[in-house]
Order: sequence, then C-alpha cells, then structure tokens
Amino acid sequence: MLVRTWKTVDVECECEIAEYEILHIFSQKVDESTPDYWGRMLPVLHYITKILAEIPDETIQAVRVEHRCEVHKRLELQAKRWGDA
Repeated sequence: MLVRTWKTVDVECECEIAEYEILHIFSQKVDESTPDYWGRMLPVLHYITKILAEIPDETIQAVRVEHRCEVHKRLELQAKRWGDA
C-alpha cells in the first residue's frame, strides 16, 4: 500500500500474514545477523519458548516420530548451550 499526503491522515490496514511466514523471515535474517540483531530478537525468543511450553502433549505425540526426534535434538543442543539458569 502506498499513501502520499500533505496532511495528517489516519490509515487503518488489515493484513493476513501467517505465523510461519514471520518465522521464515526471522530465520532468513540469521545469515546476516549482527550482535544488535540478536539483542532485538531476545523478546521473540522469550515468546517462542512460552509457545513451546504450551503445546499439549497430545499434539506433540501426533507429530511423526522422525520430526519429534529432530526437534528434540535441536532443543537438547540449545539447552546445553544456554546452560543452567
């Protein structure tokens, strides 16, 4: 959307963006990341871990075993990196 005006105008806009699209953009930016980028991403990481914690066990069990194993390996590695709190 492009809006050009010489006066103050309130513009309301609704966009349909899937969550996976947002996460995909974040993952693309990892390749060009800087220390400042990671500082800005900490709140996002906070919310991602809250989301992970709320996934029901039944939902996790419904995921194919090979995918669960892949996620488990990633999470286990990251838990080691972050260490004890």
